[in-house]
Amino acid sequence: KVKIRQPATDELSSCIDLYPSYNYKSVFVTEYEDFDNLVLNDTITLSTNDCLNDVENHFYICFDTVLNDSRCPTGVYCFWEGNAAARFRYQSYNSNPVIFSLNTHKAFGSDTIIDKFKFTLIGLTPYPNAHHIIKPTDYTAKILIDKI
Repeated sequence: KVKIRQPATDELSSCIDLYPSYNYKSVFVTEYEDFDNLVLNDTITLSTNDCLNDVENHFYICFDTVLNDSRCPTGVYCFWEGNAAARFRYQSYNSNPVIFSLNTHKAFGSDTIIDKFKFTLIGLTPYPNAHHIIKPTDYTAKILIDKI
């Protein structure tokens, strides 16, 4: 992911020779994201707002946020276990992103298939506690990505 803008008069212009037919000299890179690589068919861990890249299959996956967390907190008696929904973003290199949610409760859908990959939510931490408020940035998701 790259953000670009026109160069200011006191900045050097970029020179990209990948596509000589296009004038890239009017482009200046202002910031970029460098993603770590992921391993398919293995459990991976993503913190909130983190992404992992699959160079071989040309996509990346990001853990955006927890949409809701109604899991029964430790220290409380509940009549059902509850559910947490986590939102992810899948993007193939040359396509629009696909936003999807995975749930901790299997009845609400803990897996999905996009393109030729199956995404399964293995776990979401931390688990709610009656005496501790979880900040949205504290969450970590464990997912399994299988090529099908």
